[in-house]
Amino acid sequence: MEVVLNASGLRKFRSLLLIHLFAVNAAADCLTPPTTQHDTDLSEKSRMVDDYREGVQLQLECISGYVRKSGTGNTTCNSGNWTKSDLICTRKDCGPPHDQPHMKFNLSQGTLFGDAVQVLCDKGYLLSGVTFKQCLSFGWFGKAKCFAVVCKTPPEVANASSSWSGPKNPKYGETIQYSCKEGYTLFGNSSITCDENGGYTPGPPECKAIPTEAKITTTLTSSIPRTSKAETTSTVTIAISTSHRNKLATTQIASTVSPSQEAASGSSKETATSSLSSFQAVVCKTPPEVANASSSWSGPKNPKYGETIQYSCKEGYTLFGNSSITCDENGGYTPGPPECKDVPGINANKEGVSVPVIISLTAVFLVIIIVIGFLYMLHQKKKGSYDTGEDLKPELLQFQNL
Repeated sequence: MEVVLNASGLRKFRSLLLIHLFAVNAAADCLTPPTTQHDTDLSEKSRMVDDYREGVQLQLECISGYVRKSGTGNTTCNSGNWTKSDLICTRKDCGPPHDQPHMKFNLSQGTLFGDAVQVLCDKGYLLSGVTFKQCLSFGWFGKAKCFAVVCKTPPEVANASSSWSGPKNPKYGETIQYSCKEGYTLFGNSSITCDENGGYTPGPPECKAIPTEAKITTTLTSSIPRTSKAETTSTVTIAISTSHRNKLATTQIASTVSPSQEAASGSSKETATSSLSSFQAVVCKTPPEVANASSSWSGPKNPKYGETIQYSCKEGYTLFGNSSITCDENGGYTPGPPECKDVPGINANKEGVSVPVIISLTAVFLVIIIVIGFLYMLHQKKKGSYDTGEDLKPELLQFQNL
């Protein structure tokens, strides 16, 4: 009986021992995968593990957009807990965006993962695409390009030709050259440049016709060497155009020996040159008329460069401004014409008014002095008569009664 009980107790003891060992082992295993930080995650291989027993080792790695700074990233199940990983991750640095023509970037916000930079274009260029690029895990995101400003069609200038032939309009920085037709003079800048606003700087020039052409006929005599009397004479007519009175135009005139003269002289063809200087002054338009004034110009020919016109106001009017104007190199007058105005009190004849007034005042003053003197004498005479008892003379008595 005892033997049977001992055998039964031994079996129970073994069962309890197995249950205890199983419970101890179960308590030592890790129940869940390790907790990760905001910038880390389990590696792809570690995510395939589903048995977190004691001693199991898993691998952590940086998430997309972050890079490993230090540490191995290992974590181990130890007594039901995961050991702390030494992995440290930091944001990826995209660096400055690649350079593009006429483009620049504002990097004040940084170049790390998640940061954005502003896209800017150089002066005279317009942005096409995104205004900001963002740093992502694969690099900078966003396309942009800078295009040159296209100006409107260049302005046409009367009596001039330009270097622009079309059909495409000029772009920022391109220059258009102007040249006047024959017989016209250019005023202003000969070139304009397409600016950043789509216009042109400076403004276009002007081509004006100024009557400054003079025809000169001269006879040149050229002596031919190797002959005693052989000479050739040619008549040349040239046109000289100047824009200033004192500026001389010099023209070289060539006279060529004819073949018959060359044969007669037995010499080779020779050319004689002569220098001729002449000028023609700029002719200004008709001088402006000034109301209530007369001028020194009588016509019929218009004044030339440098000539002066004098103005004088009619009687009773006062001149305001310059009394003379001068014909300038542009065919106008400098300075502007004066004005003649009727100003009360200024144009009166001072001599005719003041002299009578002075004479009248003087006469009145003299009369007053005479009257006062006469009365004084009369008073003294009367006083003397009272003292002596003499009667007054009839004349004095009559004046006293008056």
